[in-house]
Amino acid sequence: MRVAVVGAGGVGGYFGGAIARAGQEVRLFARGENRDAIRSRGLEVREPEGAWKVAVVATDDVTELLPADLAIVAVKSYSLLEVAPVVTRLAEEGAVVLPLLNGVEAFESLAAAGVAADRMLAGLTVISAEKTAPGIITRKSDSARSSSANTVEESRSAPSASRHSSGKPARMPVSRRTSRWTCGGNSFS
Repeated sequence: MRVAVVGAGGVGGYFGGAIARAGQEVRLFARGENRDAIRSRGLEVREPEGAWKVAVVATDDVTELLPADLAIVAVKSYSLLEVAPVVTRLAEEGAVVLPLLNGVEAFESLAAAGVAADRMLAGLTVISAEKTAPGIITRKSDSARSSSANTVEESRSAPSASRHSSGKPARMPVSRRTSRWTCGGNSFS
């Protein structure tokens, strides 16, 4: 599977690194010092269990992300509209889009910005990870979980998108809206 990750901070860097570590081709959309560090030294991920490095492509050019089967969007909510043209291009070229970011309206915001809703999965992740230095991601939580569903025929086109980095199936929520308002056992509805 070819995976493009738009946003190489804590969440995007962690999941991009984990997917690359599992043997998939990963390309990160990153900028500035972070992009340069990943290009020169690789992506380093530090976890409570230990640190590891992976070689991934880091670029700020959308054409270098193509082709992609899956596009994970992991930017801060306030940067979503800035990267929407990149995400739109990835979807138009055949990628299934999986937003994994703070905020419950990422799916709707991307659709309003022109990303075809039928090319998106609704995503949810529970993780504490941050970019602690250019090219270095630190996961602080004991685990990382993610799930996706409710579009693209329940992820028929991207079955691996619904798997945790450990290879175990992620829990598939009954409702995209409900699952996004429920986090870590705390209900926000």
